[in-house]
Amino acid sequence: MVEREAELAMIVGLIGRARSGAGGAVLVEGPAGVGKTRLLEAVGELAEAEPVSVLRARGGELERSFPFGVAVQLFGMAVAALGGVERASVLSGAAELVVDLIDPRVRARGSGVGSQEALFARLHGLYWLCAGLAARQPLLLVVDDAHWADEPSLQWLLFMARRQGDVPVTLVLSARPAGAADWPEPLVLLRDEPDVSVMRPPPLSERASRILIGRLLDGDVEEAFCAACHRATGGNPFLLSELMASVRADGIAPTAAAASQIRSLAPEGVTRSIMVRLGRMSHEAAAVARCVAVLGGEGELRQVAALADLDVAAAAAAADALVAAGLLDAGRPLRLVHPLVRTALYSELPAGERGRLHGRAARVLADDDTDVDAIAAHLLSSEPAAERWRVEFLLKAGERARDRGSSSIAVGYLRRALAEPPPADVRSLVLRRLGGVEARLGDPAAAEHARQAKALISEPRQAAELGFELSVGYLVAGHFDDAIGALEHALQEIEERDEELRWRLEAQLISLGRLDPGRHELVRRHLRRIPCDLPGNTPGERVILAELAYAALMDGEHVEAVADLARRALGAGQLVAEHSLGSWSVLNAISVLALTEQHELAIRACDQLIARARREGSPIVFALVSSRRSQVQYLHGAIPDAIADARAAIDAGSRFGQIPLLPNLCAALIDALLEAGDSGGAEQALRDAGVSEEIPKMSQFVALIQSRGRLRLAQGHTQAGVDDLLAACELLVGLRVTSPTSTHCRSNAAVALAGVGRRAEAQQLLSEELAAAGRFGGHGAIGIALRAAGMIEGGTAGLGYLREAAGHLEQSPARLEHARALAELGGALRRRGNRREAQRTLRQALDLADRCGGNAVAEQAHAELVITGARPRRARIAGVEALTASERRVAQLAAQGMTNRQIAQALFVSLPTVVTHLGHCYQKLDIESREQLPAVLRAAPPGDA
Repeated sequence: MVEREAELAMIVGLIGRARSGAGGAVLVEGPAGVGKTRLLEAVGELAEAEPVSVLRARGGELERSFPFGVAVQLFGMAVAALGGVERASVLSGAAELVVDLIDPRVRARGSGVGSQEALFARLHGLYWLCAGLAARQPLLLVVDDAHWADEPSLQWLLFMARRQGDVPVTLVLSARPAGAADWPEPLVLLRDEPDVSVMRPPPLSERASRILIGRLLDGDVEEAFCAACHRATGGNPFLLSELMASVRADGIAPTAAAASQIRSLAPEGVTRSIMVRLGRMSHEAAAVARCVAVLGGEGELRQVAALADLDVAAAAAAADALVAAGLLDAGRPLRLVHPLVRTALYSELPAGERGRLHGRAARVLADDDTDVDAIAAHLLSSEPAAERWRVEFLLKAGERARDRGSSSIAVGYLRRALAEPPPADVRSLVLRRLGGVEARLGDPAAAEHARQAKALISEPRQAAELGFELSVGYLVAGHFDDAIGALEHALQEIEERDEELRWRLEAQLISLGRLDPGRHELVRRHLRRIPCDLPGNTPGERVILAELAYAALMDGEHVEAVADLARRALGAGQLVAEHSLGSWSVLNAISVLALTEQHELAIRACDQLIARARREGSPIVFALVSSRRSQVQYLHGAIPDAIADARAAIDAGSRFGQIPLLPNLCAALIDALLEAGDSGGAEQALRDAGVSEEIPKMSQFVALIQSRGRLRLAQGHTQAGVDDLLAACELLVGLRVTSPTSTHCRSNAAVALAGVGRRAEAQQLLSEELAAAGRFGGHGAIGIALRAAGMIEGGTAGLGYLREAAGHLEQSPARLEHARALAELGGALRRRGNRREAQRTLRQALDLADRCGGNAVAEQAHAELVITGARPRRARIAGVEALTASERRVAQLAAQGMTNRQIAQALFVSLPTVVTHLGHCYQKLDIESREQLPAVLRAAPPGDA
């Protein structure tokens, strides 16, 4: 190579980082022919001399519609080359999520709760496949012509580029400049990443051009001739090579006298040079060259021969001639020497001939049992022919793209299938699949295609199922009105006796309708249709029971009736197993179980759903359910576990770019951190939510608004805290929520109002809360309302309320709330001069709060004890209690026998994060290895481990 020493040195330095355990990424950006491919080849050759595995891929114009095509190029052969044991190892755990990408014999996984979820599962799986291979030997991933790479692969490469410190992997990509090529968005984002080095090799200098010309012509060349060549090509190495090929073909001597002839060779550039050479060759050679261009610049000899209508021997001879002419690389498969050569050959074909050859290429590849994506790509470039086999392949390609998380690619295949057009007996299926995928993208065309599909369906059940599928798609796209409209139409189609499908449709409609306060009457109307005595024997019955249970909870019906509905909905775990990941009905059932004090059942359901999310590679569902489990742990008084779950939820949501989820995920963390006495951490969590100053007064932000109110009160910003709590109460009224269990908003607001002297308002809220708690009947709800009454009333009446509160909460699983009531009761007793009873009560509060990890309540009890003259023990700061919530969670998983890799996959974090946490655990616990963890955690007092 000439004048590329600096670029090579920089990339080799990044490879050195990979050898030391860190990663790196570089994007080589430059015009066609500037030498990007040669630079990447040289980098690969240098890396292969080191203990580094080099995996290569190349984007292609035809292959942009292959979902994860570049990723398959990178890993397919590398994994196939492994022995059985090694292969099983690198494809274990989360990497199992991409087995179907690597092995075409494995059927693609389903699309989960949506195209985006399917995509996240692939990103997660490819990350761990890459990490598994890199654990054996550092990796260099080389992707040439990344501007032509498929978008899902680019999203994964962006994902890796953002995690350079996680694994010893170096990414080296090349691309034409963004202005000269239509860059997919992930490539733009990758280039703009702060840790990605962007390299733009300049054209060759006149001196370097002279060196290259001398090598190409293999002799002395005169300076004036070289200068003319340099001017004509702008120092572009490939154009110089092609110009020298024309010079040789025309017999021009490299002298100063011949310099004037160079200008006449330059205007048509590459195309002229190639076509001149091709015109001097046989008809067979020209046909082979054009067929390789139609196949995307590369093809197997037998396929090229069939496409060119030649026998294999004749095609091989033609290929040898093209190699000699410098148009094909030597070897197999047949490959044109440069994308510019492919562009030149392809652009010379008339449009009709191109379409004909692409159609024929699809048939050749189909007969050769080639991958469905390759066949479909040629069908997209051919003219419609109304042939059944074409439609069948396009349907297969569309289904695969959808299941791989590439809805936009799937839509292209399915629209083309519709344009063929399909036979009458397949048209409804094409329209149905197309409408479903368009709905996921929020495309307005979905409704019309669904209407057309419905018109072709004579069976009412099929029409109703189509409505359900459309509603799921519209929901994924955020089009709630369209989703509800599709469900209402579907319910009109369904026959009365088909109750199972009816319950599914009703549950989906009710679940969606709750998201819009304006649809309250619609939801009520549908709820009234559902009998409350359904036994829960079928999936449809269980899912509608979940919605009935949630509605009963929000209405503040009696705790036993609500809990019974939730238990019937859950069944023996069937509800979690049989419905789609991320089903709001399942999440609602878990909330009901938690708020009716069925904490063990709720945690068991969360564990089951989290395990499924891990198996299916769903970080977003993992985040949602971890946040829900955090809330259950919070209610149960397991504060360290609540913090660990909340942080795991936020880490997974942030890691996979789901910023819209963060506000509600952060609410759970803020609440738990406040109970842990960490108001500084809670403030940081609020900032991380991205809405610390202005939180929209919308129903979906109720929890966050209340959490911020409690935080402001803890910080001494009383008026701001009161304002937030009242705003949260007002939103709940707008949602017609009367349940006292819904974050106990009225109790908190009443206490805060009394604290700023607004007793009349406090008494009004308190009266409503006491009445609602009495109707509901749960010990926890009644106890919390009574505690608020005791704090507001004071005196003898207040003391009575606090005694009652402690009595109710003692019978509830809400341990920290019990400790809080005891702390308030102890303080009240101390103020009335009942020193001994106060000390006894406060010691009980301190012990219980300590066991819950509720440092805020523990500090309150401790301070009251000191005032009584007692000398309470100091809080422990060593051992298990010294671990952070995240360290504790990692230690627990390690103690269960999980490897670092398994822990990282389970928590959707990086391997270095796990290693760091474990190191801190060993230091704080004064142990040397993970084998000691089980004994240390078992020895910790209850609530610590």
